[in-house]
Amino acid sequence: MPHVVTLPRGFVISDDRSLLDLEMIYRFLSTESYWAKGHTREQVEGMIANALPLGLYEPTGQQAGLATVSSAHGAFALLSNVFVLPAWRGNKLGEALVRAALHHPQFAAIDLWLLTTNDAHAFYSKFGFTRADPSGPNMVLQRTAGTR
Repeated sequence: MPHVVTLPRGFVISDDRSLLDLEMIYRFLSTESYWAKGHTREQVEGMIANALPLGLYEPTGQQAGLATVSSAHGAFALLSNVFVLPAWRGNKLGEALVRAALHHPQFAAIDLWLLTTNDAHAFYSKFGFTRADPSGPNMVLQRTAGTR
């Protein structure tokens, strides 16, 4: 059964793969994102297939964003491909996506989270992520049982 998070104003976040708009995801990641610019459709679909995708959907059901989470047998989780389409930015939907990933039942017991970003360090620090290296792109979140 899919895990669904209901947000204000009729938005939802769901891990139901059947709802994903793969064409939109491919277009955005391969042309708009710096981390997957130029990727082929097969590469983008592979990234989605090898992770848990959390789709963000507007009230009409159209996809408005995405976050993916990968895990190495529960040892750690990698948060990636976090984006909200430009039309929906500024509504704290990106924050909702990150919270949904961090609290997803499949990853609730994972203490070590990793991500890489070139420009969103301040955004991710709101959730407790810190830079692994003061000048580098990698960030880490080390949770304990009391902070999950």
